[in-house]
Formats: sequence, structure tokens, C-alpha cells
Amino acid sequence: MDQLMHLKVKQYSMREAFGDRFPDTIKVTGFEKSECPFVPDRDPEWVWDRNVLRDLVIWWQDGGKDPALLFGHTGTGKSGAAKNFCAALNIPMYEKTIVRTTEFEELVTRVDLAGGSTIPSFSWLPLAMGADGYPGIFCPNEIDRADPGMLVGLYEVLEGRPLTVSIGGLEVIKPSQFFRVLATSNTNLMGDPHGLYVSATQQDLAIVDRFWKIRVPYMDAQTERDLLAKIVPQIAGTSTGRKLTDAMVDVANEIRLAFMGESDANQALPLTMSTRSLVRWARMSWLYRGAASQGQSPVLMALDRALLNAADGHPGVRRAIEEIVKGKLGESPGV
Repeated sequence: MDQLMHLKVKQYSMREAFGDRFPDTIKVTGFEKSECPFVPDRDPEWVWDRNVLRDLVIWWQDGGKDPALLFGHTGTGKSGAAKNFCAALNIPMYEKTIVRTTEFEELVTRVDLAGGSTIPSFSWLPLAMGADGYPGIFCPNEIDRADPGMLVGLYEVLEGRPLTVSIGGLEVIKPSQFFRVLATSNTNLMGDPHGLYVSATQQDLAIVDRFWKIRVPYMDAQTERDLLAKIVPQIAGTSTGRKLTDAMVDVANEIRLAFMGESDANQALPLTMSTRSLVRWARMSWLYRGAASQGQSPVLMALDRALLNAADGHPGVRRAIEEIVKGKLGESPGV
């Protein structure tokens, strides 16, 4: 099957695509805006990690047929990086969350019901390869949750060979030069030695060996401080409030240092504060600001709902985190 391509190639400067923090002198290939519904929307609050963006640009430009893996702890922004990369360059993104029971055929075809009849059509993988003229990035999220045997079906595709699809007859889908696979996971596909991600599975070494492995860390402290200032200006708009949001970032980083995914200490915490939880905590602190009139701390009330209630049944974990908070914010912080 010879696929037509409905996308028009466009060269962007890094500044034009990714913002003023980046130079005009470096160019990256993308597409003009199109009617493709699979191009994601840009997140206006997104802040790029320079190293992650550098890796993605080099992989997209010069990685050839190699797939890439964005891996890291919960809430570091792996899916966000994939989505915002595609949004910045107008690349169609075909996203599918993988679970243990996902079968390879689900990635290839789907069945729709129309007028009482079933109609087979292309699913994520052939669409990303360009079957309908909009090639782009196939993004299997949580790929370390897959049954290892299912991923074997990707071998030929990852090597750049055509995909044969049965859809009212056999269709041979040749991969577009713009087809890529960009996966996300909490682990590096070699299993989780800490047992934090209980559904993660060690994958076949033949699959692991094929991927570029791009670690996505939590944001650095200053970037998170600036992010909170942008997200909750109601708090951070005053000098006292900015001190509070800055201290929240310090709390998050103390918790991360004690997290068993990073620390080997005997008392390492099985719970961490992701950027996602940190943002939720700051937002909820403002939403619960009325609690102050009842003699309660809106910041501590928000912390319970953003993170600490996950420690119910683990009083030692709760106490350890409360001590970190107390040391950084005091006994009853307000907004």
C-alpha cells in the first residue's frame, strides 16, 4: 500500500518550537499545522528539562528507526514530555496505555459498529506508520506493564519493515520516514528492584536492547519554584506567599531524598512527592484557604489530600513526612 502524506514538512527553530529559553540557530523538523486530530494540544504551563529535550530532538532528527524510552519515577513528566514535544512540532501522536492483558492485535486493528455491522479499521500502530496519511509517533505508555511476549510482535516494525494488516483483505503498510516509537515507563524495562511499581514486568532483553533510554528526572528546585509561582500566583504573588511555595519545593525534595527509589537507607520511604503531587498540594492549599478561619492550616489540610492520606496504615511513613514538613514550614502554615 502506497500511502499519501497529508502533512507538510516545516523547519522550526528551537526558539520557535520550544520557547524563548532556546536558540534560534538550531533547527528541528516538524510539520505545519494540520487537521489531524491526533496532534496533541500544547500545555501552556509546561517547562522543559533541557537534557530531556536535547535527547528527544537528537533522537527525532537522527535516531533512525530506533525507538526511545522515557523512563523515571511517577509524576516526573514522561507523558508530558512526549505530548509537548509532539505539540510543539505538530507531530501526530498515537497514544495507548499498555496493560498486562493488551494484545498486539489491539495495536494493529480496531472494530467499529456502524448500522448494525462491524467495520474493521486501522489502530494506533498502522496510523502512526502513515496508513491514513498522517504519520507520527506511536507512544505506548507504561510499556513495562506489557506481557513480554506481546512486545515480540513489534520486532519487525522496530526494524523498519512493513506491517501486514488484515482489514477486509490484506494491507501492507510501509513505515513512513517520519514514523517513530516513543514509549514511557516507570522502570528501565529491567524490572523494579524496590517493588514500588508492582505491576511492572521485566522485559525481554531483546526488546530492552533496541531502545534509546532517556531518564526523566524531577525538575530542579528553581524550575519547580518558578512553576508554582506561575500556577498559584494567588499565593506566590506576595513575598510571604513566595516563601511558602519555595518551602513546599524544599519539602518535596527532602521527601524525594528519603524515597526508597533513590535511597538505600533502612528507613527509606515507600512514598514520594512528584511534581504532579507538589502542584496539587499548592493548588489545594489555596482552595482550602477558608480552613484558616476555623483554626486549621489549609496547607496541612491540602497536604493530606494531595499526598499523606496515601500513607494511611503506615504511621511511620506519615510521621516521617510530617517531620519534614514541620521542619520546613513550621507547625501550622497558612496561605
